[in-house]
Amino acid sequence: MASIHSQKGKSGKKTYHVVVSHRRSHKWLRAGTLKDAKLLWPYSKAFTFLLNTGLRSGELCNLTWDDVDLDNGLIHVRAKSGWTPKSYERSFFLNETCVKLLRSLPEDDGYIFRSFLDHQLTTDDLRRVLMKVAVASGLEDLTRVHDLRHTFNSLMQMSGVDAGTMARILGYPIPANCFLQ
Repeated sequence: MASIHSQKGKSGKKTYHVVVSHRRSHKWLRAGTLKDAKLLWPYSKAFTFLLNTGLRSGELCNLTWDDVDLDNGLIHVRAKSGWTPKSYERSFFLNETCVKLLRSLPEDDGYIFRSFLDHQLTTDDLRRVLMKVAVASGLEDLTRVHDLRHTFNSLMQMSGVDAGTMARILGYPIPANCFLQ
C-alpha cells in the first residue's frame, strides 16, 4: 500500500504526498507495461527513470541525448532554448537501472523520452498516463507525477544517502551543515 505523508505548505494548508513502496512501485510499473503495451512503452520507461532519478517531470521531458554521458553514467540537468530547470543546473551519476534503460532506447540528437508517435513527452501526457496506470494497478491515490520524486527521495533516505548528496541530485539548496567536496 502507498503511504500518504502530509505537511503544511507555504499557504499554511495541508498538502499530501503519496510515497509508493518499492514492492508496489514494481507492481505499478508492470501494470503500465501490460495493457496497451505499444502505447504505454515510452511512459513505462519514463516512469522507471523518474523513480530512479528523482527528476521533476519537466526535467525529464526536456532531457536530450546531449545531457547524458553513458560512458561515465552521468546526467546533466541544464537549461535549453525555451526551458530552464526549476532549481539550478546540476549533474549527478545514474544508477545501473537508468544506464541500462538509456542504452535500450534509440539514440538520436533529440529528446530522450518520446511518445509512441515520436513527439516530445509533455508533463500533461505523463500525468494522464500515470493516473490510468495507477488505477489499473490499484494505486488510485497516486495522481501526481511529482509523487514519484517523493518516492525516490524517501527510498534514498531509507538507504542512508546523506542530505548533501540528496540535495545535489534533487536540485535543492545544499544544507549548511553538510560538508561537500
